[in-house]
Amino acid sequence: MKHSALYASPLLVFLLACMGILGEATVQQAPPSFRDAIRMELSADYQKTEPALLEALNAACNDAQFIPACDWIEYRKNTGGGATNLMAFAEPGCSNNQPNQCWILGLSSIEEGFRLKDTALQEKGVGLLAQACESGVGDACYDRSDFGLQPLDSNQPPNLDEAKRFSTLGCELNTTLSCLRLGGLHQKADELEQAETVFRKACTLDSKQCGQLGGLLMDSDTTHKEGFAIVTKGCEDGEALSCTLAAVELAEKIDPDSVDEARLKEAWRLYQRGCELGNRFACRYGAMLANETRYLLILFAPTDSPSLVQRKLYDRGCSLDDSVSCFKAGTLLNSLALDAGACRLALDYLQRSCALDHAEGCAISGDILWGQSESPLCKKSLPTDPALSQRYLGAACELNDGRSCSNLSYILGLDPNVPGNLAESKRLLKRACMLDYKPACGKLSQQ
Repeated sequence: MKHSALYASPLLVFLLACMGILGEATVQQAPPSFRDAIRMELSADYQKTEPALLEALNAACNDAQFIPACDWIEYRKNTGGGATNLMAFAEPGCSNNQPNQCWILGLSSIEEGFRLKDTALQEKGVGLLAQACESGVGDACYDRSDFGLQPLDSNQPPNLDEAKRFSTLGCELNTTLSCLRLGGLHQKADELEQAETVFRKACTLDSKQCGQLGGLLMDSDTTHKEGFAIVTKGCEDGEALSCTLAAVELAEKIDPDSVDEARLKEAWRLYQRGCELGNRFACRYGAMLANETRYLLILFAPTDSPSLVQRKLYDRGCSLDDSVSCFKAGTLLNSLALDAGACRLALDYLQRSCALDHAEGCAISGDILWGQSESPLCKKSLPTDPALSQRYLGAACELNDGRSCSNLSYILGLDPNVPGNLAESKRLLKRACMLDYKPACGKLSQQ
């Protein structure tokens, strides 16, 4: 069902609904700016994003005339922002059967429930999302489908049928994100015709959401040309995913023995554009392309610094939570470090990669903090922290890095008089061997 009031005057919608001209009351769909504002509002450090948050709210109110945005702007002037105040704001409207307020109350209840570790409040929030979805709020359908893919109870498996049902409802309400998710679910189930249909709808709804359609079509010989044309246009329209897919397509077809310079330069341009637009893989693969020795003379002038360009791309990728980019930035900076500040920054990148579950990032962080940096300068300038080192080596071991298990086993074995150290040291050595770290197996055979 198409909602003609997506950006229509709220007063006109209200009057027509009251007069019975629209039949059932039309639910005003939230503009993307309001969704962005709510996401910022629900974050723990929402105060840090206050300028952007207010800009998004004002756009939703003034440009899209979304009534809840206008009401929330006035309400938060007296109470302040955050999930708790957002709950108090939305509750009366939800009680009066205002679907958008139930969506807002559902999101804020879930966030508060996580903060307070209140499972009942989280479950209430999920129920409110379902209620708002079934009352015609497309964004609520998308948010409710999240909990089909990732249930509140982490011990429960994903409920793909539930995710598909709410995504279908959202897509029928012209919610682009729901169409994209539904297409992805169809694609995963090898239901390619259905996937193409909903991806095409998403692309029609938003020209900056055509990448998944293009990617799907590029996978088939018969539609490859159309798919590449879609992602090329999508990139020029400002979609990061399209830039990345187009760049990968070009880069993969470069013959290393006879480099097509025009193709290489276009791939490089598209990777950089995709990275600027916020695709972390474009940042990573672009930096890796710039690291190819045989391409340096083509991509860079003699006065350029390829390593500096790589670092900027990895830095951007790291800011987008790409663990590999964080790791690459850390190792690159560690190898080029000219002062203690650079050593500290390199360690920061590596620790960030560890926080994103990059096993080698954890391992090297642990090594550096134990005083085993490969850079003589960093080894000299960075202080050791044995306790923190053990934490990082332990994290690397849990991420199946056998060498870290063995190293931590050795460290614990240095002080066998500490209760539990000896037994834990043996356990870690066995784990290292199980992970096929040969030196650990050799040590076990000697015990």
